[in-house]
Amino acid sequence: MSVRKQMAGGETTGRRPPVVPLFVLGFLACVALRSTGVVPAAALGAVSQVQAAALAAALFGMGASVQVRALCRGTGRLLVVSAASTLLVVGLALVASWSCSEGRGHPGGMT
Repeated sequence: MSVRKQMAGGETTGRRPPVVPLFVLGFLACVALRSTGVVPAAALGAVSQVQAAALAAALFGMGASVQVRALCRGTGRLLVVSAASTLLVVGLALVASWSCSEGRGHPGGMT
């Protein structure tokens, strides 16, 4: 609500936003978890990849003005197809990556 309407005595309707956004609390929880040393060093590489993917998804969602509640309601089949196609693309990329790196280090292999 605008300051002008509040000063004019207008009533506020609707919910007020939270004092601290949920992503800030999640960030602080992750910082605390990382600071304790509970997360093994070997897992940090995978966590970094998940972080990059989550950030990309969040930025895309903000840009597209996606409402998660509306997306989850009635679009279950669409989400399953989207997840399956994403997994297929990732799987094909991994296979291609492994097959390209397989020749390295062998005599006569790819350099």
